Amino acid sequence: MRGAAARQSGSQERVEEGEGGQEGGGGQEEEIEAPLVFQCDGCRRIVGDSFNWVDSNQELNVITLSRAPESLRVMERMETSTQGPDLGSTYRYFLCACGMNLGRIYHTTPPQLDYLRGFYTYDLKALQSYTLGTGSPEQEVGQQASLLTRSIDELRNEVGEALQQHEEGLEELREAVLDLQARWERHETKRAPTSTPTATPSRRKHAKRT
Repeated sequence: MRGAAARQSGSQERVEEGEGGQEGGGGQEEEIEAPLVFQCDGCRRIVGDSFNWVDSNQELNVITLSRAPESLRVMERMETSTQGPDLGSTYRYFLCACGMNLGRIYHTTPPQLDYLRGFYTYDLKALQSYTLGTGSPEQEVGQQASLLTRSIDELRNEVGEALQQHEEGLEELREAVLDLQARWERHETKRAPTSTPTATPSRRKHAKRT
């Protein structure tokens, strides 16, 4: 997992102590009733969990975690926000291993968003989540497996029917070929042998010149 820098650790301590809270922005550590696992909406790869929870922000529609998997790729280019609650902030995007943009790592922010700086701020639109212990992932996987099994069975039946029709067609073609061969043999036996007369070469008569 990627760790936060030294300044980030100090910011995390402030979050845990409840300092730096801003009206409407967050900054207070929220209590999580049960552990959450966050997945990339593109490939369903696990990209975080609530054990590294920092905060959420409804205005930005994001959640912020202190750590992220090593598989995530942080872009080198620095971006600047030109609108919204984080106007004027600078940040770098970070991507899932599949290439999907998951969110931002803020480097500078307005004072009310200082608690986001240096951490992994995920766009909720890029995530799927489930609660550990609910069985939801297993149910979803089970449903997908059931659909896959049914699709395989249907495909097997379709292939079986196609092969049967193909074999029936080949049998009909084989019978037609045998019938044609028998007719040809009967025709050959009825043909009488014929002799070809030998042609006598004609002699050209040359008139003598007088």
